Amino acid sequence: SSVTALADAVYARYGKVHVMHVNHMAPGGLPGHGLLNPDPDAWDLTVRVNLLGAAVFARAAGRVMADNGGGRIVNLGSIAGLTLIHCSLG
Repeated sequence: SSVTALADAVYARYGKVHVMHVNHMAPGGLPGHGLLNPDPDAWDLTVRVNLLGAAVFARAAGRVMADNGGGRIVNLGSIAGLTLIHCSLG
């Protein structure tokens, strides 16, 4: 995949990967058209970017780090999970 190729290219250029920092957020904030009428494509994009994207990058960087003594992976997201989001129900 392109993510694996990126991790390999960083390793080839610099010799090691010590830190991977991911700041992910799908565009548009809360997907869909309210909680009672969600847009499945928008929800799919949000999950693929915010969850799957972070996991794929962590796996690729983690593989390179593990082969070279370890490292740190730092994932950042929004504070939306800690706050009340005002949105339309319909």
